[in-house]
Amino acid sequence: MDSIDSINPSLARRGFLVVSGLSAAGIATASLPAARISAPKIKSYPFTLGVASGEPTSHGVVLWTRLAPSPLDPDGGMPNANYKVRWMVADDEAMTHVVRTGTATATPEWAHSLHIEVEGLLPAWDYYYAFEIDGYRSPIGHTRLAPGAGWNIPAMKIAHVSCQNFEEGYYRAYRDIAEQDLDIVFHLGDYIYESKPKPGRSRLHANLEPYDLAGYRVRLSQYKTDPDLQAAHAAHPWAVTWDDHEVDNDYTFQTNQDNSPQDAFLVRRNAAYQAYWENMPLPNKVRQDYRLYRRLRFGKLAEFSVLDTRQYRDAHACDDNGVSSGQFVNCTENQEPTRSILSAPQRDWLLKGFKNAKTLWNVFPQQILMAQLDIDPSPTVQYWSEFWDSYAAERRTVLQGMYNSKLSNPVVLTGDIHAFLINDLHTDFRDPNSPVVATELVGTSISTVLPIPFPTILGKAIPDNPHIKMFDSDYRGYILSTITQEDWTAELRAVRDFTKQDSEMFLHSKWVIEDGTPGAVKA
Repeated sequence: MDSIDSINPSLARRGFLVVSGLSAAGIATASLPAARISAPKIKSYPFTLGVASGEPTSHGVVLWTRLAPSPLDPDGGMPNANYKVRWMVADDEAMTHVVRTGTATATPEWAHSLHIEVEGLLPAWDYYYAFEIDGYRSPIGHTRLAPGAGWNIPAMKIAHVSCQNFEEGYYRAYRDIAEQDLDIVFHLGDYIYESKPKPGRSRLHANLEPYDLAGYRVRLSQYKTDPDLQAAHAAHPWAVTWDDHEVDNDYTFQTNQDNSPQDAFLVRRNAAYQAYWENMPLPNKVRQDYRLYRRLRFGKLAEFSVLDTRQYRDAHACDDNGVSSGQFVNCTENQEPTRSILSAPQRDWLLKGFKNAKTLWNVFPQQILMAQLDIDPSPTVQYWSEFWDSYAAERRTVLQGMYNSKLSNPVVLTGDIHAFLINDLHTDFRDPNSPVVATELVGTSISTVLPIPFPTILGKAIPDNPHIKMFDSDYRGYILSTITQEDWTAELRAVRDFTKQDSEMFLHSKWVIEDGTPGAVKA
């Protein structure tokens, strides 16, 4: 039998256990009944994409894996048959004390993916889990449940990440994340890039730009074979939301950069959404309507309202061609009150949450820059239409809603822009004297580079945006945050050279938000 060492040695090297020794004590896998429906026997190791967990509550969690002996085949190398897979949850690393176990059916309709919604677990508890089929065992994953809603916990630690172009660099930052002691990881979009291969890079996309379900399955599978990404998934629970590159660059509900007919584009989008769900630790209900905005609560300390600013948004303001993003000058369309990046249902859900909030910190993981960014240092006002600047009236509604409801310690977590930024969020950016209501922490990319000349353009523009306290697009990495009852400490973790797998990680800078005082201060 293949062990995970022979399939993915880097996971074993980092201390992730191998389930091949699962029967050492307690409930032995050898004593469990066969976990197969009548189907052709799987002939090679099926857990090449690793394991993951997500959506932790105080009583349960979603466990994920996908059977894929040949991950770069559209069908993962699996026969067109249903397979019954055994899953196990234990409360010790050695998996000797199994507290939950069962079987689930992996079907070709959903790429033989499994999304096990385990309930009846203990709040704030660490658990370990694994899968088994046909004598093959997965690596052991680790997860942690959220504390109960009424719990007064002293602290928690999170990471937020985004933008991981497989071709542009390596995932050294994920190895750093795997080695941290975290309660949850938030992925804020651009988990894949849909572009065709570009010769000359250190590693290439395995297929051409995807347009159908088979193409997106291959693209996601290739990304998930990366050992550092697998390690980060196996180490911590995740909460994910998508941005544009999971489907097509800069798309909106109405438009796409290929100017395809709307009906044809929606077919492509739905294929991409299905492949995304198949490869993420999301609950089964998500595949019904692909709603990704939801809330996760961690005791009385923090509530996370995860947003979807992509699939419902109106077309970008003042675009010349109407099908992609761009720079707009002296635009008034972006101020129209009917324009939405969230959609009315999501906006109403968000505003209602402000009024009902009961936690010390109220956090909003989302995709794109919320702070205003005037990219022209001259008196001319010039914005980038992909950002919240394209939906300025709705931004005011959201930020004013935070202010009016006296929302406790709002913090916005952002990705997308491939740079570190620390921003004050004013209720109305037209008035620089309007109240600062929240802090925005923008994490740089895992591996995607901000194309030239944008680093220079943005760098020159920062002095005209005094609410932006720091901007640096030179490094790849992520933000590691420690949240306590006194303050929030954000550590900007950077990779020295992301083109090398074993490059050094270093602390770029550290920022602190005091309880009751919006705005971060450099530590």
